Order: sequence, then structure tokens, then C-alpha cells
Amino acid sequence: VSTLGYPDKTPELKYFYPTDLLVTAYDIIFFWVARMIFSGLYNMGEIPFKRVVFTGLVRDAQGRKMSKSLGNGIDPLELIDKYGADSLRFSLLNGTAAGGDMRYGPERTESARNFMNKIWNAARFFNAQCTMHNAQFTCRLPLSPADKWILTKLNLTVKRAEKLMDNFDAGLACAVIYDFIWGELCDWYIELTKPALYSENADEKSGTLSVLLHVLKTALKLLHPIAPFITEEIWRGLPKAAGEPDSIMVAPYPTYDKSLVFRKDAEAFDKVRELIRGVRALRADLNVPQGKRPRLFIFIKEEEKLLRRCLPYIKTLTFSGDTEFVERDFFFGNAGQGSPSKESRPRTSVCVSELADAYIYTDELVDIEKETARLSKEIENAEQEIRRSEGKLANEGFLSKAPKAMVESEREKLERHRVRMAELRQSRERLTKS
Repeated sequence: VSTLGYPDKTPELKYFYPTDLLVTAYDIIFFWVARMIFSGLYNMGEIPFKRVVFTGLVRDAQGRKMSKSLGNGIDPLELIDKYGADSLRFSLLNGTAAGGDMRYGPERTESARNFMNKIWNAARFFNAQCTMHNAQFTCRLPLSPADKWILTKLNLTVKRAEKLMDNFDAGLACAVIYDFIWGELCDWYIELTKPALYSENADEKSGTLSVLLHVLKTALKLLHPIAPFITEEIWRGLPKAAGEPDSIMVAPYPTYDKSLVFRKDAEAFDKVRELIRGVRALRADLNVPQGKRPRLFIFIKEEEKLLRRCLPYIKTLTFSGDTEFVERDFFFGNAGQGSPSKESRPRTSVCVSELADAYIYTDELVDIEKETARLSKEIENAEQEIRRSEGKLANEGFLSKAPKAMVESEREKLERHRVRMAELRQSRERLTKS
């Protein structure tokens, strides 16, 4: 307080004492924090701060406290020169539990640098599309399934990050923001925008860019307290609506917007993503080169309207050629009118998901022996799940003590596993006899 004019009652002393928050490591609670409190009480008659947040210590890769005597300290200026200040700040916070120590290694900052590059490239993608299409940034209805999904994920991230920040848990807040920006915005939504952005529909392009701009700006605001420099630089290069500040530093922190949360639509779209992931995993298992665009056949189990709307996403993100929806008879046939003969049915490999089964046309693509082995392994896993469910449902203790909803859920699981096993067996049989 002497720096503020004590013992005189100066305006600076009145303004800055007491303060609201002290952030410090736990190793100086007695040596510094406690003494600040009783010194403040003795000299000023009141405590110097209302709350204290204790952080952990930064240790070296072997878990030792950094010190001059051990010579294991790291010069932060060297790391900043190599990776950037934002990368260093983010690496020291991301995933660190409140009050917990962390072991530091340069690979943490390198990973954070890659994250900053990811954000930068997302902004570059947006600006390239903006220049290309000269879009008008106005929100439009109806929103696409991908738009509803990303807006829901965004607002749930805002809600969770805000709660964590309020609880001074910046490490977990960083992890939540990281997962959203890298996993959902960059890896998924930007890819999902491409069918609209590369189409000839000007309204669809403009609307998609409008949503992408909103999501990108909100993500930058979330990240700004942790990575102030890159977020400021990107913000200044983005289009601004009337009344938006030129600097992100004075932009309001995001708040949860219930009107932009579409839970049921987002949950349904997550199932579409599950189907896409399954097809991509199947391509990887089959070693299909990315340049190959095999035909894809989809048998719909539920959410037919949604799947038909999502066909451009499925085709683009699974790197498929001609993609069409088919009836089950197309593969397994009932000798009905319009069903192909056994000899004319295409040779395919199947990916089973909750919404639909996807069949990749595998002629000239697949090693029959390897694919048969893969299907056999899938069948073995399904059989194990069936035995597990049957065992639980045969257990009188489980049936009598478990909630009715849990028992019913287990019966539904058993039925799904039986259906899946039957489909896999049919696919293996079709493959080996083709």
C-alpha cells in the first residue's frame, strides 16, 4: 500500500485497496499470503483481498521443481521467440486441474502452436470464401442440419466455459474451448460447409458463411483471455456488423443463447456423424486410397428425412462417388419384383450404424481375404455383446433390482446386437460367394 500513498488516504489507495482477487502458488501460503492478510488488517483495518486462487507449480519433465540450483529452468523468452506468446500461455493452462502441478516439456508448447495454426487456417478459409462469394452476412432461416448442430455445440461450450471461468478453473475451460474449436469447428463444421459453399445457390452460400462467421467470432471471444494476440489479429481482419468494436479486447464475452440450442436436432445429427465416421473407418480398414470414389449404398433405418437432407455431407465427407438410398431387398432380396438376382447384386462391405447401414461397392477395391477376416472379427464382437446382454437378462437379481427403464434398455441393446450380427453374417456370406 505504500506505493499507493500510505499512510495518506490518497484516491489511488481508496480505489485499489482492498482488491478482489489474489492468484498465487500454494507454496507461499504462509510465507506471503498469510502475512499480507495480517499486515493489511494491522495497517488498514481490513483484509487486502476477498478471494485467493492457488495455482499449482510448473515442474520439469521429471516432476522436479524448477530452480536455479538444479539448472532445470526454462527461459520463457526463448519459447516465445520459437512458438509465440499465445502458444506458451495456452500450453501452461490447457488441461491443468485447478491447484494441480504440471510437468512441462517443449512438446506442450509445440502442440499449442499447432492449435494456433489451426485457428489461423480456419480464419483464412473463411476470408477466402468471403472474397470468393461476396456474401452478405445476415442470418437466415431455415438453418441446415449442420448449422443447428454447430450452433448447439457452440452454446453448450459457451455455457460450460463460462461456468468453469467463474469457478477459476481456467485449465478445464481451455480444454473445453480447445475441443470445440479443433474437433467440432475445424474438423467437422468447416468440412460440412463445403457442399454449400461450392454449390451454385447464392442464398445457401451466404447463409452458411453467416453462420460460420458467427461461430468463428464467438470462438475467438472465448479464447481471447488465454490467447489475446492471435485472436486480436484475426478479429481485425473479419467483417464487422454495425456496432461491433474494431478490437476484440472491448467486445463482450459470449453468453449462452438458449434460442440457438437445438438439442434434438443436434443429437440426431450426431448419429449422422457416427455414420460418416463409420464409413471413413471402413475405407481405412479396406485401404481404399483417398483418390478413389467408390459407390455408396445406404439402407435407412430411421430419420429418413434427415438422412436425405444430409446426403451432400455424407458424400463429401466419406469421399464417395455415386451415393444412393436403397431398400434392403437390393442386397438380400426376397425374389420380389425389382429385386436384383443373387448374381447381379453388387459386392459390398458394410458399415452398421444406428441410423443406417452403409455399403461400399468393393469390386476392384477389396482384398477379399482381409475383408472376410474383418467381418469375422466384427461378428465375434457382436456375439460377445449378445452373450453379455443375455447373461444380464437371465439374471433374476438384475431383473428384480434394476430400474424398469434399465432392463428395457438392455433388451433393446440385445435386439440391436442380434440385428447387427445377422447383417454382418449376410455381408460375409455375400462377399465370400461373390
